[in-house]
Amino acid sequence: MEWSIAQLAGKIRSNRAFEENPLTDRYIVGECPRCKTPIIADGRYKSKTCPKCFSRVAIEELKVFQTAHDSREARTILSKLKAVRGGLDPT
Repeated sequence: MEWSIAQLAGKIRSNRAFEENPLTDRYIVGECPRCKTPIIADGRYKSKTCPKCFSRVAIEELKVFQTAHDSREARTILSKLKAVRGGLDPT
């Protein structure tokens, strides 16, 4: 039986590496369900620790505000979100 490289790699690694598409959004700007702090989560992982209350939150449980392609875009979205929450004009 002959195996392709993708089939062998799929047996060694998880399929998640092959499902990742560089054109889709990787970062999630969401809200901690416990303390309501806006956080950035990497979509490749299953959970994220909140930097404020230190609770472990599953990615599926986050209230998603917006998604981003890269970390720089996600940080920009997060800073604008915090400015709006703080009563500042984000423009």
